[in-house]
Amino acid sequence: MKKLLYLFSAVALTLTSCSNDEDSNNSSSSVLLTKIIETFEDNSTLTTEFQYSGTKLVRMTDDDGRFEFTYTNDLITQVKYYESNTLLQTETYQYDGNGKVTTYILIDNIDTDWGNKETYTYNANGSVSVNYYSGDAFSQTNLDRTATITFSNGEVNQISFSDGKTITYSYDDKNNPFKNVTGFDKINFCNQEGTGVLRNIIQEDDSTDFEDISTTYTYNSNDYPVTSTETGFEVTTAQYFYN
Repeated sequence: MKKLLYLFSAVALTLTSCSNDEDSNNSSSSVLLTKIIETFEDNSTLTTEFQYSGTKLVRMTDDDGRFEFTYTNDLITQVKYYESNTLLQTETYQYDGNGKVTTYILIDNIDTDWGNKETYTYNANGSVSVNYYSGDAFSQTNLDRTATITFSNGEVNQISFSDGKTITYSYDDKNNPFKNVTGFDKINFCNQEGTGVLRNIIQEDDSTDFEDISTTYTYNSNDYPVTSTETGFEVTTAQYFYN
């Protein structure tokens, strides 16, 4: 029942052939993603729509339910996922005085025997050390594994887990759809995966997978994706729409 899989996963950049003429009328700094339509190999589709207050994302709604976002100043501190007005899962983010995320917790509000926590330590060399804990919705104290996250040009470059698994990311040189969304740049390595902040992931190499994930994009005049095709265990295509 792990629906959230981290909010960025719900909008993993996986698109193909469409265009949005409205995009060319906006400066790059004011562009906000408003909708994604994904199409899967069985021809089923998933539409996700985004609502904002200024540049803060307040709600993300898909065909199954909705994500409600809470900010403290300019930091995302909580995300709640609902289906049919029933709260299913909650993500919580805690930060230090410099605005760096220190703790991430994901709990199941229905099956309260399930909960995960991550704690982050920022190292002098620019890397981040992570402890991954499991438990229930009330306490997560079982240390399952650790990891070291390295960065390049502000993006997650590699996550090396203590169990030997390594995930390596490559990026394009274009704009990420969430580039202008307040707070997203603070949480781009939570929930055991990396997500683009400024750029878009074009290759994800997992040392334990038989198939890696690659993504190709088309872009509008502001260099934001309007379509992409993700190839991995299956092929997923999507269309992106902006304000």
